Amino acid sequence: MNILLLGATGRVGGSVLDKMLQDGHHVVAVVRSPEKLSTQHANLQVIEGDVLDMATLEQAMSVCPIEVVFCALNTDKNNTLSRYTPNMIRLMNAHHIHRYRTNERESPFLQVWDESEYIKT
Repeated sequence: MNILLLGATGRVGGSVLDKMLQDGHHVVAVVRSPEKLSTQHANLQVIEGDVLDMATLEQAMSVCPIEVVFCALNTDKNNTLSRYTPNMIRLMNAHHIHRYRTNERESPFLQVWDESEYIKT
């Protein structure tokens, strides 16, 4: 599966990234600071940029046919989640991506994955 992962350098995102790669998925990760990403893998494509930048998101979605967007972004004082969402929805529609998941407990996880394998509490 081709996955766009946001928040790959965080605690949850890093764990999710490792599991996705271990399971053979191709992951495109958007990160602000690539040097914080400890994982290197043939199935990992890193895009340096900000999730608030439409061009960065467009670049990430153009790497390969993305099938699902997984958001592991942490909440912050800058309202990043609420600010990036409209752009993400527009791009997902433009790229015909119909699956979006977050690391929030109340959000349903990808049907093909067991949540306990990807989210460590």
